[in-house]
Amino acid sequence: MNNFTFIFIIVTIIGFFVFWKTAKFILKILIKYAPKVDSSEKYIGAKVNNPASLDGIIKILELERIRLYEKTKGLFRRAFLRTWFILTLFMYGLSYLLGEGPEEPSPDAIIVPVLFSFFVALIFSGIYTLVKKGINYSKFSQLFKKELVNKIVKHVNADLNFIDKGISKDDFDSADLFRGINLRSEDCIEGTINGQKLRFSECTKYSQSNSNKSSTTYFRGLFIELELNNTYISSPIKFIPKTDSITVLGVKVNALATKLRVLKPEHRIAIPEDKKYEIYSEAGEEIKKVLTRQMLKIVEFIFEKYEYKNVVVSLNKNKLYVAINWNQDMFETSAFLSKSIVESGLAKQVYQDILFVNQILEEVSMAAKDKVEA
Repeated sequence: MNNFTFIFIIVTIIGFFVFWKTAKFILKILIKYAPKVDSSEKYIGAKVNNPASLDGIIKILELERIRLYEKTKGLFRRAFLRTWFILTLFMYGLSYLLGEGPEEPSPDAIIVPVLFSFFVALIFSGIYTLVKKGINYSKFSQLFKKELVNKIVKHVNADLNFIDKGISKDDFDSADLFRGINLRSEDCIEGTINGQKLRFSECTKYSQSNSNKSSTTYFRGLFIELELNNTYISSPIKFIPKTDSITVLGVKVNALATKLRVLKPEHRIAIPEDKKYEIYSEAGEEIKKVLTRQMLKIVEFIFEKYEYKNVVVSLNKNKLYVAINWNQDMFETSAFLSKSIVESGLAKQVYQDILFVNQILEEVSMAAKDKVEA
């Protein structure tokens, strides 16, 4: 056995243990997210239960989904076989050029390059497949939002526009509600309703630990910003629904309060005990001008829609902020659904979500407008 063959044997043995756990992990991911039996052929040419103006857009997107699905199907197998074949030839060529010894190759000189190439190809192909799927996912997601979501928004309300850009951290923090130093916000819908400017976006407020790479999420959901004409308060007024209490350092506190910025007891405003929410503010005499009976009706209307949970409200400057815990992605999709866009209910869900939010904003903005005019 020459030195080169011996090195290959050692490297293969070590590589087997190094790659094994990584290979199992990648294979599990590939199996979990592998495309299943596609049902798009049932949809193409069929009638769907969506607004007629959206049918053409949905069909175009479905055809694009099929195209990406076909490109990705069998991607790992193709990448693995090609990589294994090319790498094995390369290893044999390298072994031939650097080898010393008899002209007839020994069995280990044949087996070792094959085994070594197998494990390298397995890892490389797994990584390549995950990256390629991610690229295809991103392409379809952007197309989905640009074509379908934008059209749905316009269909629901012609005065609203979808923009592929989230709100800034400064704008989110203007509500002075949630803890955390990091904000993730990608998509936004903005426009006017009943003459009042508004925008809403799915946001995540969190803090990232540099020491152990862990993160704490304080808010994940729908963040709404509504501009109130002729209404102004210099210091935030926060409306917090009463939730189950938890014990923190031996003191019982509102469970929701642990995710909010510090709420000092001295800033709590006295209201009837039968109310299902609490009010906090540092503002002085201004509160009497802002917290009118009509404004409280607006806040109670918002809380009632969500059964006094999973939502907080804030008034600051001339804006009303509503933060709704919404544990879903309204604007995101996957290019590798096991069913078509329509059969999976994705198109219908996006349409219903935007329609629901628009209805809420219509009622809130109308109530706020009535307050101003009164």
